[in-house]
Amino acid sequence: MDASNSPTTKPLYLGTQITWYILGVIETLLALRFLLKLLAANPSAGFSNFIYTLSYPFAAPFLNVFASSRIE
Repeated sequence: MDASNSPTTKPLYLGTQITWYILGVIETLLALRFLLKLLAANPSAGFSNFIYTLSYPFAAPFLNVFASSRIE
């Protein structure tokens, strides 16, 4: 019997796959948020607003780390 197919390791493997999938989705959202900010995308546009809204909970702890400067 193969150790990777035992009944005790299958749930662990599935849990690992789900965890990596969720982390990959979060990482993709944060990368898109960074790219949109870098390219100065319009935050009121539909796609960028959608990405900003979905990624806000993951970026919120880091938003006030650096002071933001505005040029008028």
